[in-house]
Amino acid sequence: MGITLRKKANKDGSVSLRMDIIHGGTRWIETLQALRLVKPKNALDREDNRAKLEQAKAIILSRAQQLEAEAYGAESKAAQKVFVTDWLDQYLEKYTKADKSTMRGAINDFKKFLAEEGKSKVQFGSLTPALIEDFIHFLNETHEGEGPASYYGRFRKALRVAYRKRLMRENIFDFVTVRPKGTAAKKDILTVEELKTLTQTPIQSMTVKRAAFFTAATGIRHGDLRKLTWENIDIENRILKFKQGKTGNPVEIPLNDVAIKQLGEPGKPKEKLFQLPTLDGMNKTLRKWVTRAGIQKHITWHNLRHSFGTNLVAGKTDVVTVSRLMGHASLRFTNRYVNSNNELKKEAVDSIN
Repeated sequence: MGITLRKKANKDGSVSLRMDIIHGGTRWIETLQALRLVKPKNALDREDNRAKLEQAKAIILSRAQQLEAEAYGAESKAAQKVFVTDWLDQYLEKYTKADKSTMRGAINDFKKFLAEEGKSKVQFGSLTPALIEDFIHFLNETHEGEGPASYYGRFRKALRVAYRKRLMRENIFDFVTVRPKGTAAKKDILTVEELKTLTQTPIQSMTVKRAAFFTAATGIRHGDLRKLTWENIDIENRILKFKQGKTGNPVEIPLNDVAIKQLGEPGKPKEKLFQLPTLDGMNKTLRKWVTRAGIQKHITWHNLRHSFGTNLVAGKTDVVTVSRLMGHASLRFTNRYVNSNNELKKEAVDSIN
């Protein structure tokens, strides 16, 4: 379906406004009789013509909604009574893409937002652009870096499916003007030389030290690191094999001498590789260790994973190989390490200005 505003010049110098409509395989013209534009003689005439054009656009939008409503019929009226969060829960249950955890986070944030607004039971028929824009402001206030854009992108993806399934009469995002923040925060990484410095720096926990070097040598996520047992280690072939908790992707990572050294003596198949404290405790120990080494960077456990990716790129490893080692769902994520490596090169050159 489509409606286009057409102008037809008249002999008296005026202009008729018409709607050129294509709907259901049929095309016809509807003239807006009350909105004829006059031949402007002064500023008042021009202002009047501009007002009529704006009114014509509003009529076109209303006419399009009317035609869509006629097509939806009773089905559309029933669909608009569906609660948005109930439908999103069902959508998430059937969602199988690699970014399911991010999709879950976006939906949970929408629920939190609705709870704060006192609108937990909002129906599709009551969903408005203003409400969506308020949700974007909520994301901007509660997340940093690329978080707002990432969560909003998943939320929009889900509701577009709802639109295609006729739960909404119109694509609500066509009328949303607010945009989420989306600049990824620059992440500090530890260079190979800085990692060497840390080998000579005292630390409160040797277990955290071994786990940190293992992470920097494999790029494994914290959540996966905690689950590792000796079953995941092929000592003979020096390979780490596991399935990522975030993406569900199977990953195989060759273990270098540094990684092997952190493992110690082999244990029973079901025995954990590392008996670790909480993530908060690990990060506190890590930050004190980095500071003690004289490294002026903000390093968390996740930064160790970024260090692995960036150092691979710096070592001339191709992006596809890095992506496989990191278990990324898309090369788009891997390219961040290329950008990070380019920034390091620039900083190195700038340091000798």
